[in-house]
Amino acid sequence: MRAHACVISAVDENGIERAKQAGVIVIAVDIPAKGADAVIMTDAVQAGERSCDYLFKEMGGKGNVLLVDGTPIQTIRDRITGCDNALKNYPNIKVVGQQASKNDRASGLAVTTDMLTASPDVHGIFGMNDPSALGAVLAVEQAGKSKQVKVTGVDGSPEGVADSRRSPLMRRSSRDRLPRPWSSIPSCPGR
Repeated sequence: MRAHACVISAVDENGIERAKQAGVIVIAVDIPAKGADAVIMTDAVQAGERSCDYLFKEMGGKGNVLLVDGTPIQTIRDRITGCDNALKNYPNIKVVGQQASKNDRASGLAVTTDMLTASPDVHGIFGMNDPSALGAVLAVEQAGKSKQVKVTGVDGSPEGVADSRRSPLMRRSSRDRLPRPWSSIPSCPGR
């Protein structure tokens, strides 16, 4: 059976050419993918702002923070921009480290471990997605800093939500309360 349409959340903004060549309608979600027939996005800047504003309030408006960045795609850049926007309202918070993960737990753990080694006096960590934030939580736990460091992430993924309930460290952005654009897409015919 041939697909008539596909909905993607591409990490590679240029990775949809093959589907287009096959005549498949491509709907990109949460990333402005080149060549897509339609793009549906949440406000990633707002998600970053909300997550970091929450984090900075939890830090008491002061202290040192790390940013676990990600691959250079628009959604990730927008989340970091949102965090930077929130930071403008907190003059007593200083970013002491920022490194890019590969948007997964393992690299979130690795880059956070590196940053905590370089800057051990940290009070908060913003992970630009749940997997990277979950990796940051593991790094904080391994460093024995669970009582000192708060971690936030963006996505509201089932794994992130479950971990935010389990761990006092992890808090997710309220993006899960934002409208999910893909929930309004009906199933493709022929399924």
